[in-house]
Amino acid sequence: MNYDLQIHLSIPDCSGRAVRLRKLTPSEKDAASVAVAKMIGPDGIAIDYSIRETREIVERALVSVTRKRDLTDAEVADEATEWVDLDQKKLGFDRDDPLHYDNLFTAKDDGVLCQIVNRWLRATPADVDAIMGKALRGCRA
Repeated sequence: MNYDLQIHLSIPDCSGRAVRLRKLTPSEKDAASVAVAKMIGPDGIAIDYSIRETREIVERALVSVTRKRDLTDAEVADEATEWVDLDQKKLGFDRDDPLHYDNLFTAKDDGVLCQIVNRWLRATPADVDAIMGKALRGCRA
């Protein structure tokens, strides 16, 4: 399966798993946002929407994960390391399933994954400033 980034969640309090992620298209990102809005409904609160939207995007971006935890960098690089393909059904369907998101990842893993997708998808003021610094002035007749 195609992916854009492979990372090893190897810092303290992480699972030690490696994951492969793909960048979503604008339409895929929008679909995730709409799905969450429908899920929380009109009585949902902003923080609930924000947390769930980011998680929804992470789940859609996850392509695969190593079967084992607490891997070394050498084990992650080894071609014999077993990878499991992921999709949203596997990640969220059955809490008792070893492939459920909460069973695969620690809270710190989740924080790292959320920050990665946010960096991919959210334009910062610095990003806009960098683009605007290259903008050409318009012309009016």
